[in-house]
Amino acid sequence: MKRLIVKRLIITCWIFSLSGCVSTQFKAVAPGTISLGDLTVEATDASWNKAPQTMTRHLHKGSQLWTRDGLLLDYMVLIPGVSDGGTLFKSRSKSLVYPAYQAGMLPNEIVELTESSLAKLNGTDVAVSSSNLRPFRLGAQRAVMFDLTLIGTDGPSRRGRAVAFVQDEALYLMLYVGTRLHYFDKHWDSALATMKTARLSS
Repeated sequence: MKRLIVKRLIITCWIFSLSGCVSTQFKAVAPGTISLGDLTVEATDASWNKAPQTMTRHLHKGSQLWTRDGLLLDYMVLIPGVSDGGTLFKSRSKSLVYPAYQAGMLPNEIVELTESSLAKLNGTDVAVSSSNLRPFRLGAQRAVMFDLTLIGTDGPSRRGRAVAFVQDEALYLMLYVGTRLHYFDKHWDSALATMKTARLSS
């Protein structure tokens, strides 16, 4: 009996030691420069919260997921350089295959890639559509902006807006999504303020 108790204590301590290695809590994004590989952005206020590692395993390497009022209401995804043949999201299942980015894609093809990737991520219960592709600038960097709509059979409809650009054949994408009612409009200006600061480190 005593050995069994000791064994259970050892296992419990081991589990807690592992959990300490992986963050499970949202963390406030402090105002200032945020580095995502060779992509940097400026957090313009202290109201964003970074999702823990346990919630971002489906994201492309180096990406970050932020929210203001909770992921069910609003979120912003910052995805640094996706190289030729890479995907915006990582599959956790052999049956889930995301479309791959191909160097040389035209702007409309990048929109289709984003739309298809979000459709795969959200599953068949959510219909994703895109619209209003237009030019955008990030300082001297040429980019594009486009709108997204996510309509699910369960849960609120959502609006999205993305900014994307290509540098040295790698794709960079910043995406904001919020519920159609209230939350998209509530935090879009803050999301855009961060997106506008995106720069590539030399």
